[in-house]
Amino acid sequence: MTVSLRITIFAAALLFTVVVLRSLKKKRIGTKLSLLWIVLGLLLMAASIFSPVVVYISQLLGFEKASNMVFFLGVLFLLLICLYMSNVISKQQRTITVLIQEISLSNKRMSDEEQEKE
Repeated sequence: MTVSLRITIFAAALLFTVVVLRSLKKKRIGTKLSLLWIVLGLLLMAASIFSPVVVYISQLLGFEKASNMVFFLGVLFLLLICLYMSNVISKQQRTITVLIQEISLSNKRMSDEEQEKE
């Protein structure tokens, strides 16, 4: 990996980490996910600094090129995030359904009480 590419990757990862930290500070992103993204940014910075280690690990795992391993790990990471988000969305959908049912029952009771008063 060339020095200019390593510097570019490090700068991009640093910028990414700063954006995540700013989003966390402004409460645009949750703490759980921000920790995940911060760790990813730090790993990218470490990989850009210690690129021979990444090449060595990729050779140990049987990848022809280190970039193939990085893309594979990136896709795997994104799939795990999608699975996590699907679980969160499913839980929120169940909660919303219960809340809608409770509100509907409450409105029905209020309507029935108003009709009894008249």
